[in-house]
Amino acid sequence: MGKKSEPTDEELMEENQWDFESAELMRGRHGGGRAQVTISLSSAELGLISDCAERHGKRMPQFIREVMLDFAMRSAVAAG
Repeated sequence: MGKKSEPTDEELMEENQWDFESAELMRGRHGGGRAQVTISLSSAELGLISDCAERHGKRMPQFIREVMLDFAMRSAVAAG
């Protein structure tokens, strides 16, 4: 029997590839208390975010993290 091939990036982006009901929060490998979050984006959305990150001189993961934290903080302040 052959070795099972790893899924492609495109396959991993498909929502039906994930079992959300059985998802578990796991500690990061380095014990830093961070979690990794996976989101699905269309090619157009990914391109838009990537281009914007580049214009701001940031790597995309750093850019996404900063934008989402800023949004969450502003929402928390607005909620009182």
